[in-house]
Amino acid sequence: MEIKELHKNSHRTYGSPRITDELQAKGIRCGKNRVARIMKVHGIVAKATKKFKATTNSKHNLTVAENLLNQNLVSRKSGEDHFKPVSAFSQLSVRYFTLFLL
Repeated sequence: MEIKELHKNSHRTYGSPRITDELQAKGIRCGKNRVARIMKVHGIVAKATKKFKATTNSKHNLTVAENLLNQNLVSRKSGEDHFKPVSAFSQLSVRYFTLFLL
């Protein structure tokens, strides 16, 4: 079926208007309503693209929180990791929860 192929090749983003245009470009006579009906019967639906939403507002006059952990994220040597391994964090967590439960 041509409609399924075109839909799959478009990464499932083409809806009935675009698929109709593609079919007509290939020389297949069809209308957008017919293509829409066939797509609906076979459960073919185009994915809607997500809109970009900015989640950070860097242009503000609010005070920036203090560095309470005194983190120094500058590496001394090239190739040196900036962060400690997760295992060190998990060991601290286990100790904390053990003390908490006692």
